[in-house]
Amino acid sequence: ASDGVGIDFPQLLLEGLQPRLVVIDEGLRPLYHAAASAAANYSLTLFAIAEELYRRAGDNDEDARNTVTRFMLQSIERASLRGPKASVTGPVVRGDLDVVREQMQLVEAKAPELYNAFRSLSEATALMFTDSWNELWGEFFQRDAEEKDHSVNGSPWAQRGQSAGE
Repeated sequence: ASDGVGIDFPQLLLEGLQPRLVVIDEGLRPLYHAAASAAANYSLTLFAIAEELYRRAGDNDEDARNTVTRFMLQSIERASLRGPKASVTGPVVRGDLDVVREQMQLVEAKAPELYNAFRSLSEATALMFTDSWNELWGEFFQRDAEEKDHSVNGSPWAQRGQSAGE
């Protein structure tokens, strides 16, 4: 119930399941659902990307899955206790351009279909978690975008979808 009316009865029915019922402005319902998609689905997409990168770096399936599982569980636990900004680590938040550049180059060479996602996630990490967006990372990602075609239509994902649909 987006207006708060009638929420008591559903809450009573679902009490044993410990649901979280919230009242949301109707106009913001799609944003709330977008957050659910990001939390539930995109976390699995991140899992799959990391797992695939570990495999391409030489891990077998089981080791890749176990490594991703450990990293993601530890990250989620830290973020739930301290918040994401206090929990994030890695070369992007350290401002290590050389490491990020090398990672992006290897992802592009060894997993080109994952490059745009990896680049976008690196950029989002810089934007969300660093104070040096404009002077450091903004220029870095702008230069990278100028050197390569990062448009959606030029991505391997879009090309795969076009060929599958034809």
